[in-house]
Amino acid sequence: MSFQLDYRLPSPLQILSHPLFTEKQVSVYIKRDDLIHPMISGNKWRKLKAAIESLDANNLRGIASFGGAYSNHLHALAYAGKTLDFKTLGWVRTHALDPNNATLNDCKRWGMQLQPVSRSQYRQQQEPENLKRLKESFKDYRILPEGGADASNFIGIQELVREVKEHFDFWLLPVGSGATLSALVAALDYPAQILGISVLRGMNWRQCIDKQLEQIQQCYAHKKAFACQYAILENYHFGGYAKWSRELLDFIEDFSKSYHIPCEPIYSGKALFALMDLAFNNAFPPHSKILFLHTGGLQGLRGIKQTQTA
Repeated sequence: MSFQLDYRLPSPLQILSHPLFTEKQVSVYIKRDDLIHPMISGNKWRKLKAAIESLDANNLRGIASFGGAYSNHLHALAYAGKTLDFKTLGWVRTHALDPNNATLNDCKRWGMQLQPVSRSQYRQQQEPENLKRLKESFKDYRILPEGGADASNFIGIQELVREVKEHFDFWLLPVGSGATLSALVAALDYPAQILGISVLRGMNWRQCIDKQLEQIQQCYAHKKAFACQYAILENYHFGGYAKWSRELLDFIEDFSKSYHIPCEPIYSGKALFALMDLAFNNAFPPHSKILFLHTGGLQGLRGIKQTQTA
């Protein structure tokens, strides 16, 4: 199955001018993957592309995956299934499907079969033995982990790296599942420093990233040594996943108005806040070139608005 959608590639690379960056003598660019597609933007498109293209070769009829009630991943998957005519199934971390949830309503409208799963069952389902049983029960589906954190997203991130013709000293991005960062570590072929801004609290990131890198190596017979280094910064999660402060919301509002670049407080907003704070505190040596990866996820703003008005 070829991925024939009206997408925008390569995504734009835009310079961010700010007095702070001038003062610190650093150059900052933003890779606008949020502009790839209005429904399948950012790392969601990068993650899904190879998985979708593998369906025909493996005689599979669809893709099943996991996500929360406002999952950007499930939303993108459902739209892709509707547009490209393959079946989709979503296990949703919720006690019941909310009829007023715009994200899930889109998924249903696009033909995704939704199954609510309790939090405890949700965690158990993604354990290796239970995943094996799911694969046996849904033999004609490709099953992707939560957030699409599958080794196949390495292919999409390879394409992203090829789009960026310049070399950067630092790549900075938000980290939720770790899949995009892991693929980036494997794909970059020069000694950059990758800084992942954790949007979660209390994750064992070293174990998570090492596992995903091992999967990439196994699936793609990839090199065992990597050219770049990475670090996960855990001081910018603002309390944990889907949590934020007034300070963060004010920052996002100012940033969006100044640059006309939309962002949200779950992923991109936290990472952009970290970028400014790191620059202020001299984390980047003078004359550094920094690339910020905007990973999309803007449809989740509807969930924020709904929970705030509920």
